[in-house]
Parts: sequence; C-alpha cells; structure tokens
Amino acid sequence: MKIIREANKYDLPYFIKLIEELASSKHIMRYNFEKLDHDHLNTIFSTILAGAGTILVVEDEQTQELQGMAAGIINPHFFAPHIFIMTQIVLWVDENIRKTAGSKLMKAYEDKTDEYMEEGRIRYGVITASEPLFETNFSKFGYSMDEKCWLRGE
Repeated sequence: MKIIREANKYDLPYFIKLIEELASSKHIMRYNFEKLDHDHLNTIFSTILAGAGTILVVEDEQTQELQGMAAGIINPHFFAPHIFIMTQIVLWVDENIRKTAGSKLMKAYEDKTDEYMEEGRIRYGVITASEPLFETNFSKFGYSMDEKCWLRGE
C-alpha cells in the first residue's frame, strides 16, 4: 500500500537523491554536467518545511521506501510582490506506480494548494511541466494553461 504524507526532516536524503537523479536524467539534459550544491538543496528543503510551501512524499507503507515527491515553494509574484504563488519545483513518482500513486500524489498536492488559497497564503498554484510531462493535461487537476517557456543557451 502506498501512502501520501507530508515530508519531514528525515526525508532530506531522498530529496537530494531525487534532485540529483532528475538533474542527470535524459529529460533535463541542460543540467547533466552541473554539480549540485547540497547545502543549497538543504536550504530549499528546510525553507519549505519551515512553512514556505509543501513537500509531499509517496511512501510504501510496508517497506517505508520513498517512491515519489511533489514539492512547491511559495514566492512573491515577480511584478506584484503582494501576490504569493506556490510554484511546483518537484513532481516525480517512480514509473511502476505512476498510474496509482501518481494520481494520489497529484490529488494531495492539489488539496494542499487549495488549502493555502483558502487560507489566503497564496493566490495561485503553478505547475511547471518539463519533459516527460509536456503533453499532460493539468486542467483535470484544476489548472489552466497560462504560458509556455522556451530556453536559450547550452
């Protein structure tokens, strides 16, 4: 059985491992040769846990192995700093459980986003779809397409 729960400080090694794996994956080629700063990743993780967003994990109830994560960080809008936005920075579930646990994780993340909006902590929740999620229709989770982003450089 897979459970979705809020992350805690003991999940930091999984967060760092997952970011390392994502950064070296074929989907995010741009960062393959960059050495990630673990102190910086620790700061991001700790800042979110301290209330600047949410981190949810998929955990195998029997083995307690972590198999996925959704994380969002709250920041002020660039042009309107009185408006706060929670931007998803990690969305990953192991491939063999995506259809089941992936949907549960996305629903839990959606619920957390709604909770923060109802509390007035944020005005918007943003999902950034990188490959392999380019074709995913996030409107089924209550999101609408706002913009597309192209990157120039290496």
